[in-house]
Amino acid sequence: MANVTVDLSGFEDLLKKTQELQNNISSLNEEITDNLAQHYLAEAIANTPVGAIAISPDGKYRSESEHMRRSWEAERINDTTVKVQNSASYASYVNDGHRQRPGRFIPVLGKRLTKSFVKGLHMQEKAEAATRRASDKIMKNALDDYLSTWSK
Repeated sequence: MANVTVDLSGFEDLLKKTQELQNNISSLNEEITDNLAQHYLAEAIANTPVGAIAISPDGKYRSESEHMRRSWEAERINDTTVKVQNSASYASYVNDGHRQRPGRFIPVLGKRLTKSFVKGLHMQEKAEAATRRASDKIMKNALDDYLSTWSK
């Protein structure tokens, strides 16, 4: 008979590390949701239109400022939820499109409206689609970063 000894201390270390992961899952969730929210914000801001500041002839009105682009914000609800929104009052009209009355004179533009419906730019949908495409990579990178601390 051969004398065989088996060292199971590696399994005990693995058990300790997995329990540690279970205890720190909320911080890992927060890191992942923060990264997802940052990616969403970057895409939404990049897709938000902006132009030069135009002042009407009488000097009262401004148009095409960066207000809507600067109005994107993220708010943490809990460790697995981040609310991303645009607080500009007209953001939903630019995103979804809107009706208008053809022939109406707009002083800021200095001309009359010609179309009855302006198509939306769908900034939110584009940002959501880009974040969904990148989500696997973002989650994998966060988990890999966390697991890299195990070998230390």
